[in-house]
Amino acid sequence: MICKRFFTILGITGIGSALATPAAAQESLLDRVSIHGYMTQAYGRADLPIYGLPADGTADLRTVALQLRYAISPKDHIVLQARHRRLGDNLLTEAEDDVQLQWAFYQRHMNNFSVRIGKVPLQMGFYNETRNVGTLMPFHRAPATIYPDGVETFDGVNLNYELPLGSWAVEAAANFGSFGIVTVFPDEEGTVVVNKSRGTINYAGTLTVNTPIPGLRVRGTVENFDIPSLFVPDEKDEATKVMGSVEGSFTHFNVRSEYARLDFDFGMQIDLFYAQAGIKPHQRVALNTQYEVSRIEMEIPGMGTFRQTSLEDFAVGANYSLSSNVVFKLEGHHATGFMFDNQTFGGPKQQGNYLISGVSVSF
Repeated sequence: MICKRFFTILGITGIGSALATPAAAQESLLDRVSIHGYMTQAYGRADLPIYGLPADGTADLRTVALQLRYAISPKDHIVLQARHRRLGDNLLTEAEDDVQLQWAFYQRHMNNFSVRIGKVPLQMGFYNETRNVGTLMPFHRAPATIYPDGVETFDGVNLNYELPLGSWAVEAAANFGSFGIVTVFPDEEGTVVVNKSRGTINYAGTLTVNTPIPGLRVRGTVENFDIPSLFVPDEKDEATKVMGSVEGSFTHFNVRSEYARLDFDFGMQIDLFYAQAGIKPHQRVALNTQYEVSRIEMEIPGMGTFRQTSLEDFAVGANYSLSSNVVFKLEGHHATGFMFDNQTFGGPKQQGNYLISGVSVSF
């Protein structure tokens, strides 16, 4: 509702200003505004429900976004992005507004330095800012182990500095602020319970190295934050996240891999990893494969060390690009672990296959 009112007010204000502004000024104003957007519509089904995909299939898989960028000056911009998405039977769909304000920040460029202030995308791996832009993604979604739904942006300040070093280039970034966490689960009566909480970023730094080989880059991130305790009400848990990423994007093939380790102060560690590889036998055709895994290790007093492979997912897919802005996708996955939608606490490991097909458009 807030987002709808915001954009209604924005639209009314813009129309009113246009009517009251001379034609030359109107042309100047339009020159300052750029609009971009994307849409993905897909169908999916699964042997065992996972990520909101039911056994009988669903076409309720959709993401639509509209981004408005206004240039106050050549160095100053305001960026707003609204999003609508549907995740099939995923309970998170019921926790989100039909239209939500996803990004809203002011950006300032000063030579090699830039700052973003407001509701800003988290600098989380290579995919976070483009995780829903289907024309840029090899699969329907970014690997869920590294890029969980419900943790995507933060409210605060993002600082970036670019340092050219001959044929190399280094980018350093730092984040300060707090981030939203949305979790959903059914209670004993089957009612959807939505839990919205916030985590505090104590410090976060990212270093990206662009090598002399075009398309090859590496990135490292260190982040320390506090989140509401998983076990003790009204308390907080501290966690440190270390992440490494490597990407090689070339004319006829590409490879990507990212690893993250989360260490919590109460003795739990989570290891997250994925690897992708793709080839382009034709300028319009891409064939991709992916493996991702999530593992948990935790010290339990009096019981020793608990270890679990929460998820292993193997995927293959084929993409056909009608143009750079229209891509058709078909992919199949085989998943094993404890992250299925019908999983109960303490239940056995499960396995199943799921299929997703769809089309993505951007402009």
